[in-house]
Amino acid sequence: MTRDLAVVRLDRTAVEARGYRQQYTMGAEPKEVSGLQSLVQTVTIALLSEPGSHVLDPSLGVGIVTSLRRATNLDAVRADAVVAVSRLRDQISQRQAGEAMPDDERLADLVLERVFKEEDSYVIFIQVISAAGSRAVINSQDFFV
Repeated sequence: MTRDLAVVRLDRTAVEARGYRQQYTMGAEPKEVSGLQSLVQTVTIALLSEPGSHVLDPSLGVGIVTSLRRATNLDAVRADAVVAVSRLRDQISQRQAGEAMPDDERLADLVLERVFKEEDSYVIFIQVISAAGSRAVINSQDFFV
């Protein structure tokens, strides 16, 4: 059985320097993640990945970073977010199909909860729902400035 390590860690210095979080680090003390936390990590990595950026899996990613950078209004961000969440749901479901894993690590659904503008940035909330029924919310404010 494979094990996942926590790789998504918010680094405020990197965020402030670049305006977004795109590199993944384990930090000084990586820890094993499982259950809903592993699913959230899977969703977050795919969400932040740009299509074509992974040599071994060029189809991974939904381009939300690029969408948010070029956004000119809330309606455009909302439309891009709807498409991104739908593509992300499909990508993860396809990758998990036929894989043996606990229900709390298997994606049941992704729900775009909210999209709004706060000061000079757009904020996106995505609810992650596992096959076991557990839920978590990913907030774009944790990754973008």
